Amino acid sequence: DRDVTGVQTCALPILTGRKLNTSFVQHSLGFYDSMLRAGHAVRSEVIALHTEPSGVRLAGLVEVAVGEDIIRFDRVRSVDGRPVQVVRTVLPARLFPGLADLDMTDRSLYHVLAETYNTRPATGHRAIDATALGAEDARLLGAPEGHPALRIESVTRTAENVPFEYYVAIYRGDTFKFEFEITTP
Repeated sequence: DRDVTGVQTCALPILTGRKLNTSFVQHSLGFYDSMLRAGHAVRSEVIALHTEPSGVRLAGLVEVAVGEDIIRFDRVRSVDGRPVQVVRTVLPARLFPGLADLDMTDRSLYHVLAETYNTRPATGHRAIDATALGAEDARLLGAPEGHPALRIESVTRTAENVPFEYYVAIYRGDTFKFEFEITTP
C-alpha cells in the first residue's frame, strides 16, 4: 500500500478492546487456568508433539543427559477466538511416558501432568523480555513480521526441585499486559 505521498505503508491489524491482564507469570496456575478464571475462552492448537534426543542446551535446562529423549510440545494458544501466544515446551520424556501420544488439543498441560503423572508445578524461574515477531510466529499469530512481542522463558520445578518443564512463549505485544504483585521479603 502507498499513502497519499507515495510512501509505502504497512497496515497493521487493529485489535479492539483492552489488553488481556494476567498475573500467571508470578504463580504456578498456568496460562490456561489463569485465562479461564478471568472468564475467557481458551483454545490450543498443537503444532508439534513428539519425542527427540536432547541437545546440549536443552539437556542442561531440564537436567537430562545429552541425547536423552525429550518431548517437544509446541502450540498456538487463542483467547476469545484470537491467537495470542505461541509456546514451545520441552519436557523430560522419562518423566512423562506416553505424553507424546495423547491428544493435547484444547487441554491444559498442567492438568494432564497433574492427573496422569502426579506432577505439579511448585517453583520456577521466568524471565520476560521484549522482542519482535519472527516470520513463523508472525504467521501463527496473524501479525506482521517484526511486530512487537513479549517473550517469556521459563523453567518449572516440582516440590522435590525436579525440573520438568522448559518453555519459551511468544505473545503479541498488543494483546497482553502482565501485572505483578510486589511484596516485602
